[in-house]
Amino acid sequence: MDIDIAKMLARGEEEGEFRYDYAPPEDICLVPLCRLENVRVSGKFYILNEGCVRVELKLEYRLAGNCSFCLEETAEDITWENEIYFVDEQSDEDYMFDGRRIKMDSAVNEELLLSQPGVLLCEKDRQPSDEDDSTEY
Repeated sequence: MDIDIAKMLARGEEEGEFRYDYAPPEDICLVPLCRLENVRVSGKFYILNEGCVRVELKLEYRLAGNCSFCLEETAEDITWENEIYFVDEQSDEDYMFDGRRIKMDSAVNEELLLSQPGVLLCEKDRQPSDEDDSTEY
């Protein structure tokens, strides 16, 4: 998805919203034996000036696959929110854009990587066992 900043500025608009389904690259899932399903991207953007846009990004998806411990089929719904900036000059912390149009794919992919847990656990393995309650002195 692209956000046409030049068109927004020509209309005198300085903010907007977006919401769309996203098909991420197949190899983006970091958890072994799992996949990302039903990825929904949404958010708001604010044109701070012609060279800087703030985006309040929200990702919602299902992490589905095998439990990292017992290998049972399971799934977990993930919600991730982050504030990111797009700038029209080189920056180590922000995303670049050409000053006219923001291409969201690389930012969405990076945020998908950041949002993933290290493991996927089934309901049984999420519960603490009686053995976990023991305290050693």
